[in-house]
Amino acid sequence: MITLNARPRFDRTPTFTVRGSGTVLVNSVAGNIVQPTVTVMDTATLAFAADASLTTSNITVNAGATLSFAADAGRSEGTTTIKDGATLEVAESGTVSVSDLVLEADAILAFNFTDRKTTPVLAVTGDVTANGRVYVKVPDAARPVVGKHVLTFGGKFEGKEVALADGAPKWAESVAVEEGEIVLTVKPMGTVISVR
Repeated sequence: MITLNARPRFDRTPTFTVRGSGTVLVNSVAGNIVQPTVTVMDTATLAFAADASLTTSNITVNAGATLSFAADAGRSEGTTTIKDGATLEVAESGTVSVSDLVLEADAILAFNFTDRKTTPVLAVTGDVTANGRVYVKVPDAARPVVGKHVLTFGGKFEGKEVALADGAPKWAESVAVEEGEIVLTVKPMGTVISVR
């Protein structure tokens, strides 16, 4: 893993590409990174720690790659494109924000519960374009409390098709779009006794 602890000098080149199989972590000390175009390729991960951000006109995440934001990190402007088989991850419980979001068919939105009572939320301040079914991935880390968890904010997913990704935990009952938001339903686990 490579950690950026200071603001990198990307201003001399129009593009910044992360490729390979490792992770580039942008620490909060690096602050706001300004870059015209960013591409994440192969199985690489571009991860932003809390309070770190990326200002760019375009960011594209290709198949197999991941763009990951910790709580309170995100993008204030520009378009984020998640390709078929690529992942946009809310890495921990809390809120992550992006502007315009383009999701190709079979793109993956990952929501990692690190606190059972706090939902990881993707807030979209711009428009959402979905060109097919979007898969929702919920790693089996901290099992959230039973009930419905609203995973998005902004009401931009109305009419979009969503489904649980393969390998979903047994406690993840379903995902659906309700009132423009992606909602995860968590079911009880263990023994259920019915009394009549």
